[in-house]
Amino acid sequence: MLPLVKEVVYLERVSTNAPGAIREGRHAEHVISCHIRARGTYILGRERLEVAGPYMLLLGGGELDGNGLVGQIEQYWCVFEWAGVRGGPGACVTLLGDDPPLSRSHLRQLQPRELSGVVKRFQELQRLWRTPGLPARLQSGAIVLELLALWAQPAAHERGERKLAVAYRNAIDQFAFRADVSLAMIAARIGFSSDYLASVFRAELGVTPVEYRTRVRLRLARELLTSTLLPIAEIARQSGFPDPKYFSRAFRAEFGSSPRHYASQTLLRRTE
Repeated sequence: MLPLVKEVVYLERVSTNAPGAIREGRHAEHVISCHIRARGTYILGRERLEVAGPYMLLLGGGELDGNGLVGQIEQYWCVFEWAGVRGGPGACVTLLGDDPPLSRSHLRQLQPRELSGVVKRFQELQRLWRTPGLPARLQSGAIVLELLALWAQPAAHERGERKLAVAYRNAIDQFAFRADVSLAMIAARIGFSSDYLASVFRAELGVTPVEYRTRVRLRLARELLTSTLLPIAEIARQSGFPDPKYFSRAFRAEFGSSPRHYASQTLLRRTE
């Protein structure tokens, strides 16, 4: 049976999310989308992602949809019913119909050369959704299958610079909380200059290595603020910030309040 399209939407706007805020919801049906322009954080099911457009997302019906995008957003999305998609296992989403089923990340990064084809499919999908009759319904279901097939393919250019950027990101994750390990030292472990890796990292992942590492450190700091009674200076140290004053400035810029105020508000909510 072909997918049944329930809604197709094009949206261009500026996000109203506060820095660090995540708006959560759930969709009864599956959603496949294309973000032409977008950046920030997404939580899909059990998967947390730092995203930068262009990319595709596939979300199984009933899974958590946490939107932490900031800045300019341009996107298409399609809500559909089909028995061949389900959330899970773990942080993945699954396509049925094969043995074993295909399970992979909700996100499929798009290369610029792929984007125009995806956008054309969504534009045609939107036109067909507005057209009554069985032929349009069948054609729209076929286009959803095309989009699912593209999402299911390994991301284009997963080798070369993309692979290098992912390796650098993984190494940054490994040493993110070590203030004594610089980005230059991490780059040297991979065998490239930090300047070259910074340019590849930004081109492939949409943020600079410094921005990425800072966000990783701040997420740990936020968890420590909400789950421990450690002093602010100790939380800064454990999160990789040797300077508590710099840590406070970075935390306020990301989450809109000082670490001390954030911790006190969390404690207040616990006692209410």
